[in-house]
Amino acid sequence: MERFRARYCNPRVTSRRDKLTSLQLDEATVSLDLKTSRVSELETRVDELKATLDSITADLEATRQNLESAERAKATSEKEHAETRAALVVSQGERDKLEQVSNEVRPHLMSCSSSLI
Repeated sequence: MERFRARYCNPRVTSRRDKLTSLQLDEATVSLDLKTSRVSELETRVDELKATLDSITADLEATRQNLESAERAKATSEKEHAETRAALVVSQGERDKLEQVSNEVRPHLMSCSSSLI
């Protein structure tokens, strides 16, 4: 035990041990500073990514709303197209009837006009 005390209580040994501990502490501090800096960089990057994600989410929502609006406009357009087509069919039917009546009346008008001359 006496040998132990003499060896570790020796001022020279204690001084070396203190220097070693001091160097280890300095290295640990530098390592911790580097890790803290890296964590700070990563936190900044995470914040940037969150902002980007928020922007993308807003763009997607705007796109969804535009799509819904376009779908409503398309449905309205298709309805108007169908109504216009139906009106065209009716109009063509009426034109055909008018032509038929005209074709029936024309000979009578010709005979009436020739008798007037």
